Amino acid sequence: MGRYAYGNQAQIGLWKLTRFAETLLPLLSADEKMAIATAEEALAGFGPQFTQAHLEGTKRKLGIATSADVDVATVSRIFTAMAENQVDYTLFFRRLGSAVGPGEGDQAIRSLFVDPTAGDAVLAIWRGLIAQDPRRPAERRSERPVLGAEGGPTGLPVPDVDAGNPPHAEAEPEQHQQRAAQLGRGEGLEQRLDLAGV
Repeated sequence: MGRYAYGNQAQIGLWKLTRFAETLLPLLSADEKMAIATAEEALAGFGPQFTQAHLEGTKRKLGIATSADVDVATVSRIFTAMAENQVDYTLFFRRLGSAVGPGEGDQAIRSLFVDPTAGDAVLAIWRGLIAQDPRRPAERRSERPVLGAEGGPTGLPVPDVDAGNPPHAEAEPEQHQQRAAQLGRGEGLEQRLDLAGV
């Protein structure tokens, strides 16, 4: 696993902040020991803040209420299974919205895993988490329209899990290349800005 691999984000983030803090030491205090102590105190908060922000972001991607009690170990089990099975994160999160109930969209998720039974285990964990969501299924849907195959809105509400993941993530490689060429010429930029909420 490389330095910038997904699982190393917290460590590399802290390493970069530490290097930055070193450049600020002369500004923090004329006394080097005091400056180092000040920097270390500030850096000590990074780990817990990163963990909490990552957990909240993951809950959004999983379509789970932010008030839900989800622990880091459960999230780690999902990410570990995905990493061990070489799962494409974007496709996984994008396809979750169609797999809310048992049997619904299972094959789309299973096909992403080297070992499809690992996909079943992840689906079981995820469905257990969304079952704890106090909101009714209708309340867990966003009114943001889904983009259809042609890129236009279908008008259908989408599960929260879809709201936390980009609507154009499953485009075929040829579509990505064509879209990149269009954006390079400025075509479709207004639609992309609207989708991004800009």
